Formats: sequence, C-alpha cells, structure tokens
Amino acid sequence: MVDKTLLVPAAYSIDVRTNIFALLVINTLVMTGKGGVFQMVCTAVVCVLLALRHCWRAAAILAFCIGALGLLTAIARPGSLPSGAMVLLAAFMYVRPWLIAGFMGYYFICAAPPNLLIAGMNRLRIPQAVTIPLAVMLRFFPVIWEEQRAIRGAIRMRGLPGKGGVLLHPWRTLEFILIPLIGATLRSGEALSASALSRGLGSPVTPSSILPLKFGSADLLLCLLCIALVALFFYCGGG
Repeated sequence: MVDKTLLVPAAYSIDVRTNIFALLVINTLVMTGKGGVFQMVCTAVVCVLLALRHCWRAAAILAFCIGALGLLTAIARPGSLPSGAMVLLAAFMYVRPWLIAGFMGYYFICAAPPNLLIAGMNRLRIPQAVTIPLAVMLRFFPVIWEEQRAIRGAIRMRGLPGKGGVLLHPWRTLEFILIPLIGATLRSGEALSASALSRGLGSPVTPSSILPLKFGSADLLLCLLCIALVALFFYCGGG
C-alpha cells in the first residue's frame, strides 16, 4: 500500500509542529460557537488543507455540509417552518462546529503519521506520557478501520448474515463483526506494543529521528493564516 503522504508535492509539505499549532488554534476557535463569516472562513481553510493532502472527498463533503447548513439558515425564518423542523435545524447548527473540528482532526491524522508525530513532539520537548499514547492512538484507529473493512468484506463474501443485512439481522451482524474485531484489536495492540518497545519509546533518552523537520514557506503561510483567524475571531466579537 502506497503511503498518501508520499504523494504530496514537496512545496506543499507542512511541518508536523505547524500542523499541531493549526489544529489547536482552529479547533479552539471553532468550538467557541462563533458562526457567520468566521465559521465559513475556518471551513475554507480546512477544505484547502484537506485538498493539499489530496483528500478530495473529505473536502467536498465538508464544503457541501457547511454550505447546505448555511443555505438552510439563510432561507429559514421563524414561523416559516414547523416546530419540529426548526428543532432539527437548530440541532444541525449545533453540530456544525463539531463537523469542522472533526474534519480538521481528520486532516491532522492524514498529515501526521505516528513516526513523524513522535519526532515533532520530541522536538517540542513534550513529555512522553503525552507523546506515546497520542501516537499509539493515531496509529490504532486506522488499524481498527482496516480490520472492520476486512471483516465486513469476509461477511459479504460468505453471504452472512443473510438477506437484508444489518437492518433485518442487527444482532447477528453485531456478533459477526464485534467478536472478530475484538480479537483483531488484541493482536494489533500486542504488535503495536512490541513495535513501540523495540523502537525505544519507553526509554528515558530522547530517540533520534531520521525524518526531516524544518520550517518552510508553507509553514510560515499557515502560521500567519492561524494568526489572522485569531484576529478575525476577536474582530467579530469573540473576545
């Protein structure tokens, strides 16, 4: 399997420390609940970052969802919709910041593989009590996702759980997926633990890294963009 990080042009490569800074700034500002133009700008920034990682589908989904919610908000007027529809629209608007923050987290996972993340966090002098669990978690989630896809493929190939699938056989589907997934998770956890120990992640000495970590023009641009988002946030009345 080809690593998607290798497909990104060198001119668009962003240092992992800059990505950590952007993740903290954008998600913190978005989760304050500030909407309007500020939220649209944050959405555009996240979509551009996703596009630079060649995550075209994720960028299109985020743009479509935020655009559709913004259009519904502009069209809807108090009293023009039934009360149930207004409650549903209000719930969607509440989810919108979480949607932006979630896609920003997805970008960070795509842009910061565990080995690069460990190297960057070690360079920032972050304690290993934070570095190791975070790196293992980011490595573990994709493993679980691939395992469940393989299990679902095996289920479909064997014609299980029968006609109707999940809708007609929810408990059988849960059994066929959950039990093998638990076993695969245990095996993956043991493999990750052995790999971490063999690479000296538990050593008190900071390990060296062969991965290049340096700031470039893309890092400067992203940092300036994050500072501009902070200024826009306070300009829109966030402070």
